[in-house]
Amino acid sequence: MLIGVTGTHASGKDTVSDYLKGRGFFHFSLSDAIRAECDKRKLSKDRDTLFRVGNELREKGGANVLAKMAVDAVAVNGAKNAIITSIRNPEEVKFLKRQPEFTFLTVDAPIEIRYERIKTRSRESDFVDFETFKRQEEMEMEGGENKQNLRPVMAMADHKIINDGTIEDLHNKINKILNI
Repeated sequence: MLIGVTGTHASGKDTVSDYLKGRGFFHFSLSDAIRAECDKRKLSKDRDTLFRVGNELREKGGANVLAKMAVDAVAVNGAKNAIITSIRNPEEVKFLKRQPEFTFLTVDAPIEIRYERIKTRSRESDFVDFETFKRQEEMEMEGGENKQNLRPVMAMADHKIINDGTIEDLHNKINKILNI
C-alpha cells in the first residue's frame, strides 16, 4: 500500500505519518528532500527558503521530480507499505496516482488551530507571526505549474481528513479510511 498525504501547514500531516510509521510504513517526505538540498547549498531552512528551493527543483527537474525521488526511495527501501508526505504540486499527484495501490489523503484544520500548533513546536520554519503564516499559506495555494500549488492538489485527494480533534480522533479517521 502506498499512501500520499498533503494538506495545509500544521494540519497534522506528520502526525498521520508518525502513526503509520508506528504501524510499519516506510516514510519519505518531499519536504525532507528539499531540506537536504538546502543543507547541500548551506541555506537556512526557513519556510520561504524551502518554498523557493522546492520550486527551483521542480523548474529544473520537472514538476514531478520530488515524487519520482520518493518512489525511488520506496523502491530502494523495498517497503511493502509506504507513506509519502508533503505533496504540493498536481504533477506529483498525477505521477503518484499511476503507482500501484496508491491512496491520496488531504489533511486540514482551521487556520487558528494550525497557527497555535506551530507556536508549540520548534521547527526553524515556524517562528512567524499570524499574518506571515497566512501570507505563506496563500503563496502555497496557487503557485503555478512548476511550483507549489496546494489548492488543486488538495482537490485531487481520494479522502479528506479534518484534524480538529484529539490525536485519537485522527487515528480513528485514518483507520476508517485505510481499513487498518
